[in-house]
Amino acid sequence: TMRRFTFTAGLFYLAGAVTFPAQAQETFEYRGNPLIRDRFTADPAPLVVGDTLYLYVGHDEARGEEMFNITGWLAYSTQDMRTWTAHGEIRKPTDFAWVQKDAWASQVHEKDGRFWFYTAVEHDPATSHGKAIGVAVADNPLGPFRDARGSALVRNEDTQGPHHWDD
Repeated sequence: TMRRFTFTAGLFYLAGAVTFPAQAQETFEYRGNPLIRDRFTADPAPLVVGDTLYLYVGHDEARGEEMFNITGWLAYSTQDMRTWTAHGEIRKPTDFAWVQKDAWASQVHEKDGRFWFYTAVEHDPATSHGKAIGVAVADNPLGPFRDARGSALVRNEDTQGPHHWDD
């Protein structure tokens, strides 16, 4: 609906510079932008379940002068957009046994009462272009999420085309 679209668009504005409170399960009040202020994060991804909005973000850390890398994914929730709960880290890239190093944005979707966590990761250390899509699943929007396949859902070599870059 238009109301949900406007709400989600506003949320992305609010979370553009998201950071993370130090302790899991900490409750805090909205104080303006940035929404959360203690740890740098990136790529906010919302999910509404019933009367609760969940916000998933990557904990982003600098690596070198030009590269940022997600070292874990964090979750927050609210029922009123004013009081938020920090749930802490819900997954790390290394929780996928086949992931080699880098990770990027994620998104959680609900289907048939299960929660599916999709993310872009690096799976082949032999190349600089070994990107893949990983998927984990949980029975709760806060996890625990477990690797749904034990391997990548989609690998770059699965979608080769006339170009040399990753999909």
